[in-house]
Amino acid sequence: MYNRAESESLPFGQEQALEAIEFGLKESSADVTEILIMAERTDLTRFANLAIHQNVSEISYQAFFRTIWCNRVVVIESNDLSRSAIKETLHRSQELAGAVSPSAIVPDFAHTVRGKQPALQDEMVTFNPATAACGLESRAEIVNRICGVFRTHGVNGSGNIRVQQLEMAVGNSAGLRRYTPFSIIGLIVTATDETNWSSGYNNWIGRDIEASDPEGLATVAAMKCLMGRKPKVVEAKPMTAILEPLAVAQLLFHLNYRSLGLFGAKSAGLRENFIFDHIGKTITSPMISIHDDATTEGLVPMPFDFEGVEKKCLELVTKGVAKGIAHNLTTAIAFKQSPTGHALPPTSEFGPTPLHLVMDAGDSSVSDMIESTEYGVLVSRIHGFVNPLSSKQGYLAGTTRDGLFLVENGRISGPIRNLRWMDRIFSAFDTVEAISRARKVHFTDELWFPTMALVPTIKLGKFNFVDVQRWTG
Repeated sequence: MYNRAESESLPFGQEQALEAIEFGLKESSADVTEILIMAERTDLTRFANLAIHQNVSEISYQAFFRTIWCNRVVVIESNDLSRSAIKETLHRSQELAGAVSPSAIVPDFAHTVRGKQPALQDEMVTFNPATAACGLESRAEIVNRICGVFRTHGVNGSGNIRVQQLEMAVGNSAGLRRYTPFSIIGLIVTATDETNWSSGYNNWIGRDIEASDPEGLATVAAMKCLMGRKPKVVEAKPMTAILEPLAVAQLLFHLNYRSLGLFGAKSAGLRENFIFDHIGKTITSPMISIHDDATTEGLVPMPFDFEGVEKKCLELVTKGVAKGIAHNLTTAIAFKQSPTGHALPPTSEFGPTPLHLVMDAGDSSVSDMIESTEYGVLVSRIHGFVNPLSSKQGYLAGTTRDGLFLVENGRISGPIRNLRWMDRIFSAFDTVEAISRARKVHFTDELWFPTMALVPTIKLGKFNFVDVQRWTG
């Protein structure tokens, strides 16, 4: 919940958003109408070479009108929420309906109000006034704290601080009305030592600015950078790999929406989904369990999806067994399932997508993993650019970055140059030997609402490395 007086900086406001929805629903002559309104205020501070070089503030609005006319589904996106613009948009929807073929499956908006009527404003705490109030001076002070750590360690540094105030309101002609505001702060820090060809990276996201630890983030990045100076060349080959949380999170992001879409129904509809093809079957080591839960402590909470459907905990892989995939109102009908509360905006290319991924913890530690490794690598992070090779096989390819270390005879023997890898991820997960008790939250912010993952460090008995970075100083 939030206090209106404490959130006056919100770009739209509950009253104005719901008034626009009510007006649009009354003006629509479609058989069924859904209106989704999203508003965002973003304040971004970027820094490089230990100094701020950019401050940007932006307010944006989006409205999605999804109308159904005799089984013809029309979606129009607009950024104008004046009454005249809403009327014009609905008139355009009716015109377009005449040129659209009937859909084999149309969303069942009545599902959003079946059973217990959802509350207009959810009880889940999604907004923190202190986070929303993080202005220019506060962000500059955070940058100064981060750069102070980098200076102390003798490394260069860059990164950004992003503070977002988001609002989402959705209503439909079946009677649904829902609204919630969000406060989100995300920190990204990168430490570099170009002379010695090394770097370190870290990120954090949360609802509450009080929970952030800029110095801690910067210290980890700086230490990785210092440890990684003057990396040597080793042969690329399949070997033991200890993947730290940043690397594990990146793999999940690519298995999820960014590359393969294996946690959602769109790829299943295209018959290109490894998880869906193996529902009820073992696909990884029984040590691996992955689910999606928007109520998980440490993740930015989200009470309902972009169709107004209540968020539910969704089991994806449980003790190595494929359990399920995400559905929205449309795919739920196609697959004869219930919607899981994972719809994205109606114009999204990705289909239903989990946004709050969680991998279960184990009973090990990173030091135990290193001590039990005769020969292998410690992977700090995987590059964000990953090649999707096969959704049918869960096959990806990419490179390591920001700290790769050789492990020999139970100890880290030194930094090595980045390696390129190609592997069937679920096959690699089948070789898991240990999972850490400790977990960390990492994120990627390519969607309107960030995708987050709470993940441990995992030790793979075999990960397929195929080439080594080749450059000379």
